[in-house]
Amino acid sequence: MYKRLIILIVLCSFIHVPVLGEQQSLFPFFRNTNLHKITQKVISGKETDSAKVYAIHKWITSNIKYDLKRFQQFNYSKVPLKTILKKRKAICRGYSDLFNEMCSIAGIPSTSVPGYVKDIYYDQGDGFFEDEHIWNAVYFNDNWHLLDATWDSGYVQFVKMTIIGKILYFFSWHRYTIFRYRPHFVSSPSEFYYCKSGYYYKSDHIPADPIWQMVSPQYSLKDAVLDSSFYFLLCDTITPSPINKHLNNQRRFLASMDEVTRNIADGYVFHDYNHKNHFAPGQSHLLKALKFFPDIDQKSFDSLKVINQCDTLLVMLLKSRSNLDSNFFYLSEQKALLSEKNKMKHEIMAGHYKLLSKSTTKCETLFRSGKSICRQGQSSSKKLNRDNRSKILELDRIPSYANSNNAKKTNPVDSAKAMDEIRLYRDSADIQVKIIKERINICDSIFKKTVSNFYFYAAYSKKHRNDGKAIHFLRLSGFDDLDLKIRMLKDTLIKYKFPADSAILDSTGKILVKELYKEFQKLNKDFSILLKYNKNIVNKCTALKRSCYFEDFSSQAYSETLDSFSVKVQRLSPEISSFSGKFSLLADMCGNLAKLAKKEKKVYIEEKTIEDALYISRASYIIRHFKSRALHNTQYKKLCRDLENITQKIRGKYDKRKV
Repeated sequence: MYKRLIILIVLCSFIHVPVLGEQQSLFPFFRNTNLHKITQKVISGKETDSAKVYAIHKWITSNIKYDLKRFQQFNYSKVPLKTILKKRKAICRGYSDLFNEMCSIAGIPSTSVPGYVKDIYYDQGDGFFEDEHIWNAVYFNDNWHLLDATWDSGYVQFVKMTIIGKILYFFSWHRYTIFRYRPHFVSSPSEFYYCKSGYYYKSDHIPADPIWQMVSPQYSLKDAVLDSSFYFLLCDTITPSPINKHLNNQRRFLASMDEVTRNIADGYVFHDYNHKNHFAPGQSHLLKALKFFPDIDQKSFDSLKVINQCDTLLVMLLKSRSNLDSNFFYLSEQKALLSEKNKMKHEIMAGHYKLLSKSTTKCETLFRSGKSICRQGQSSSKKLNRDNRSKILELDRIPSYANSNNAKKTNPVDSAKAMDEIRLYRDSADIQVKIIKERINICDSIFKKTVSNFYFYAAYSKKHRNDGKAIHFLRLSGFDDLDLKIRMLKDTLIKYKFPADSAILDSTGKILVKELYKEFQKLNKDFSILLKYNKNIVNKCTALKRSCYFEDFSSQAYSETLDSFSVKVQRLSPEISSFSGKFSLLADMCGNLAKLAKKEKKVYIEEKTIEDALYISRASYIIRHFKSRALHNTQYKKLCRDLENITQKIRGKYDKRKV
């Protein structure tokens, strides 16, 4: 075992080192944090703008990791580029700023595109409130192109294989492992969002300013919310972005603005497109006020002019606070909606768990009782064979015939009557043998049906268990009951679960082996009836002997009766004996299926445990998001109030002068 563990460690080291070496040789990270030098090195040898943009995008996605800790704190504040280069970490804003700066050094126009995204936290039909993601638009080849370096740099994986899980995964030949909920960023550079059309972006990237949609005609926010392409994991990879020179000029004008002016202009446009986004105009009014504040001429002797300037500034701040108050209201609405959906997801899971667990528990109980019934059936089969052998002896030991004497004179009436009754009972015995054979056929048919249905149940139980484990992984990866990936697996599981569970039941709702056991029990009665008919024949043979002078007729009938009964029982004996093995097989199957049902139930219990934990985690995420954005909102309001107080003091000073 230790040798294999050492081999595993050595193999892992050989597997990972060349890959990292190859990646770093293609897109080396420079120790120097001078972005100008880095950019020149990255675009060195690239003659066209498209080649330069590609190199910049590839370098960023290969060298900058997503700062998951910062994202989980909802800290969207601007980070200096030197800090990003030093830590090699950033969130979307950092990626966007870095790309813009490198493009600027390369002499290529680019800009940030704030907006809304449909990601793992988004559910179909959710509304949009604040714009919390940023990607880029870059201009080359006479057109603007969209790209998202953040999403192309890798992805967040919510589960991590434990050390024990890795060892188990290796020694089980990749069949088993152990995961834990450990969100972490996985670097995986790609080009999924590199220079794709506006129609491609439409499925999950909605710009806060519709001018950056790059589609014609532009779609409303309502259309974006109702668009189900993201839910169905679809995106338009065929329709090209339209080239509109007029809009391109407007975009270039927006891209040329300084950051403050752009933020002021964007705020009003963002609100026009999304009336629930009140933070953007609140920020715009505040930035406008901060930009206007130095223009107040506090050295002027024109009191009226200064008072008017102060009033203008106070109106801006009033509008800012009003929008920020509205934004707090919509943040509260968002929190309530997300909390309600989170509760709904948990209730959906709880409802499914109740149904699946109840059905599986019932199956487990039935299989355990079925095993006991089969053991009884096995004993009954052996007992029936013993009883049949004793019946042969019992018939042979009837003393009435041997103790009877022949009549001194034949009585034609009594002898004829006895002969008729002997023929009648023989026919009845033959019919009873056919009934026994038919009963055996029925039991055999039930047995075959039971075995077939048990195999059917076993196959689907294993499938349900595998589907359940796949659902576990999806849940730990951030998916929930309102996402297509889980819905497809869960709906399929539920669709086939109950028919598979019902397959082990008979028409009365009992396990099939119960029906087999009941039918088999009837054979004991059938053989008793057959013995009764043969006893009656023996009695009639005795009556025939007593009514006839000659013994030949009665003796022959008596001997034939004994031989016939013995032959019939012996011929049926192997078929009866076979049911001992059949009941034994079913008992073993019931035992194995009970274990299978227990394992399946364990999967559902584990899923519920995971969902219970994720329900709390999602609730915590919603609260933390609300508190973070509300705090950000409050900080802006405080800034408004501070600036209002300063402005009021200036105005008050000039009011006194006016007097």
